[in-house]
Amino acid sequence: QQTSAGTPADASACPRGGSSSSSNSGGGGSQRQQQRGRVPGRSQSSLHPRARCDGRGMSENVLARQADPLRASKLGKLRQRRGGLDSSFAAMQAALATDEKLLAHVNTRAAGLKHIGFGPFKRENQDEFYIQIGEFGGLHSSNLFCVFDGHGTHGKDAALYSRQLLPRLLDAEVAKYFQRVGCGSDDGLKGAMEVLISEAFGETERSVSKCGVNLVNSGTTASVAYQQGNRLWVASAGDSRAILCSRLHDQWRPLPLTIDHRPRRYSERKRIEAAGARVAPKRLPSGRTVGEPRMWLQDAQGPGLLLSRSLGDLTAASVGCTSDPEVAFTTMRAGVDALLVLASDGVWDVLSNEAVCDIVVDSPDPHTACRRVLDAALYEWEERMSADNITVLVVEFDWG
Repeated sequence: QQTSAGTPADASACPRGGSSSSSNSGGGGSQRQQQRGRVPGRSQSSLHPRARCDGRGMSENVLARQADPLRASKLGKLRQRRGGLDSSFAAMQAALATDEKLLAHVNTRAAGLKHIGFGPFKRENQDEFYIQIGEFGGLHSSNLFCVFDGHGTHGKDAALYSRQLLPRLLDAEVAKYFQRVGCGSDDGLKGAMEVLISEAFGETERSVSKCGVNLVNSGTTASVAYQQGNRLWVASAGDSRAILCSRLHDQWRPLPLTIDHRPRRYSERKRIEAAGARVAPKRLPSGRTVGEPRMWLQDAQGPGLLLSRSLGDLTAASVGCTSDPEVAFTTMRAGVDALLVLASDGVWDVLSNEAVCDIVVDSPDPHTACRRVLDAALYEWEERMSADNITVLVVEFDWG
């Protein structure tokens, strides 16, 4: 297990070694220890973008909600828990507040924790996280939070190098932007940050490859939350989900900030099929299919990727996998939006958004919240006799 608050990434272009980099404790804002407590009536829980070969763009036209033929399958219940089938990115963004009064500073504290999974094939932890509170991009009230979940033979290096490179690249671009336009300018800020974050994803992918990491059939998810006062941008490529825990009408609710990028998601399936991918579950030698749909080449038994977006996975990139993130934006509401949670699928595969929200709002501080989410996830995984790697990052906003 590892808990820490992050520090700026190493200044070297390519981090050395394969072990996890150390992080020093840090953070800012209020240190209040009072517990948020359960609201009466709330039920308790049991515990630059990648270019394609043909040069065409990979941006998605957001599709309306549509019935998915996979809904009726035996995996329907699990897919409903994970989200993504019944909601489009546009609908998710529409549910987020964007016109709140802007606040220059919000007291913020955060903690992160990662834990290696267990089982016959879990020999290393391929997850990474990053926390920087204050001075990101040279701004006093500018913070960054990231979660990376590697996969494939070289997934550990893909996640580790991404953790080192993406914050440094984005920090430099944010600093350049505000040096050019001035810190007091809000004109075009929302769109400019979306572009800078998106380009940082693509540049990170290219830089990781230049550092010698084999990304042919390996890669990493990336979920990045950039906070400036009460403005929050959340970018995601993959299935490391982010939620905002908000108190509305005397009840705590989780507001999704990302939608999983998996081939089962209708809009993602249509996009990658249009790019040449074959989408189907894994087929056993007996001929029986198991699990949820994966990405395959048309005439090959690979790569069988469960993601439709990631940093890396160059084989899957030839049929539509992309590092282009979806970027959500919200202006957080004072006294309403209390906590931000980012986690790898080791959490979301076994715990619903509601369950995680219930756990963290009942915790006195972000560190305790991380540990409780980890314990709840491990409890669920134990029933399966194996567990995925788990990373959880909790951010608390103190509105005074």
